[in-house]
Amino acid sequence: MTAAVDVSKAGISKTFTTRNQLTRNQSILMHLVDGPFKKLIGGWKFTPLSPEACRIEFQLDFEFTNKLIELAFGRIFKELASNMVQAFTVRAKEVYRAG
Repeated sequence: MTAAVDVSKAGISKTFTTRNQLTRNQSILMHLVDGPFKKLIGGWKFTPLSPEACRIEFQLDFEFTNKLIELAFGRIFKELASNMVQAFTVRAKEVYRAG
């Protein structure tokens, strides 16, 4: 699956696209397809703790193509990563609390 995200700041907009690979009950890996990055790789790792619980880890390693883009979007991108974790947590509670 591929996914695209638009990020804007002060009238400047950038889009990045990742290819996302699911290994059921283990991980979701993200690899850069296109965007303002020299490098972007990361994903989610799921480690079983019990039949009802698992540890979820999110890791993201990125480097922008140049310092100007990093100055403009570095902080926003870090906030975006934090928001992804929060959204994942909220959705997991919605899906699995009902069980």
